[in-house]
Amino acid sequence: TIKAGRASSQKAAVPEHMAPANGWDVAESYQSVEAEGFTVLLAEDNPANRMVARLTLERAGFRVYGVENGRDALDAIRRIRFDVVLMDCRMPVMDGYTAARQIRQIPGLARRVPIVALTASAFREDRQRAEQAGMNDFLSKPIRGQELVTKCIEWAKWFREVSGPNQTETKVLKRPPAADVANSDVYSGEFLVEVADVFLASAPPVFQKLMNDLEHEHWDEARSSAHWLRGGAVRMLNADLQQHLHELERVCASSSPSVTTADLQSLHRLFASACGQAQALRSNQQSRAAGDRKSVV
Repeated sequence: TIKAGRASSQKAAVPEHMAPANGWDVAESYQSVEAEGFTVLLAEDNPANRMVARLTLERAGFRVYGVENGRDALDAIRRIRFDVVLMDCRMPVMDGYTAARQIRQIPGLARRVPIVALTASAFREDRQRAEQAGMNDFLSKPIRGQELVTKCIEWAKWFREVSGPNQTETKVLKRPPAADVANSDVYSGEFLVEVADVFLASAPPVFQKLMNDLEHEHWDEARSSAHWLRGGAVRMLNADLQQHLHELERVCASSSPSVTTADLQSLHRLFASACGQAQALRSNQQSRAAGDRKSVV
């Protein structure tokens, strides 16, 4: 079995989902004293996904160290003591599978750190590869905040129990300043604008590659692009696009993949809508900021 040990079967005490005040289905804020003092390594190449996951974890009380590929994750593990690793399976430079295998070869306690794979739920082969690479557990995308927090608490507590609290072979990451940790019930307008900016900067070239790969029937590459796109930012901006990309992943992984002209047109329309939402979000925030400055004057 892939698990180096079993996490507690008793679920951590995490408050219920807090309903968003502004209609966005992104306002997940969990605070738990059980998370305080634990440090998470978050390896995720999609910058918007990384921002959303980091904020969710920091709200719960975790310290979070983010990297964008497996090579950087491996380097961080050698330098910093982590209680749990969240590892996206599909990343550039070094993927999560390779990084996990190499982590398991590091001498000392670091090799035993719990690694939770972040993987697409539709693909059994992803889970099998993660298991073979030595990962302990799975979180299926799209990931809900409560599930993320609970899983991290369970594995971090298990690792502390088996390793002891006074291990000093790697340095401990300090908690970020309080001002850097969001604590409001909903994501702030400024944070949402940051996510929108990242989406507008990073998503269009990936989407163009996706369309080119679909046109030329490069199914594996199209599947990877669809997987990358359907992250936290897409859920914020257009849930229909996220669902469409999820179904597209299934199609690309099937034994006889095919897409119709209508499918491509629908994909174009939904992506344009998401971009429009991101631009509107940014414009609205800029207008509010300008109004605030006028009121001060």
